[in-house]
Amino acid sequence: AIRDDLLLELGVHVDDHRRIWWPDGTKPQDMEREGWVPEGVRRPEDIGWTRGEPFDVEADETRILELLSARDAARRARDFSLADSLMDTLRNEGVAYADDSSKVYTM
Repeated sequence: AIRDDLLLELGVHVDDHRRIWWPDGTKPQDMEREGWVPEGVRRPEDIGWTRGEPFDVEADETRILELLSARDAARRARDFSLADSLMDTLRNEGVAYADDSSKVYTM
């Protein structure tokens, strides 16, 4: 399937269980150690939020990033009412859109 195509055509190995990938197409022996991640590979939960355009809108970015992080934690805990409440707070702070998959928010 897609994982095989990535490995054969592009030399990209994918580990769905750990939700990681790396480009050399090999599976290092160290990977069996719990919590191991290939050098240079970031897990989705390690990737922070970035601000998208427009950049000319004033905002308290520290507060917004704290709220986005708290919302991520609520979603991981499957506390969707809290996540929705935090999104309402973000909208009140001026966030127009927060894309959870790309981790980009816009004002």
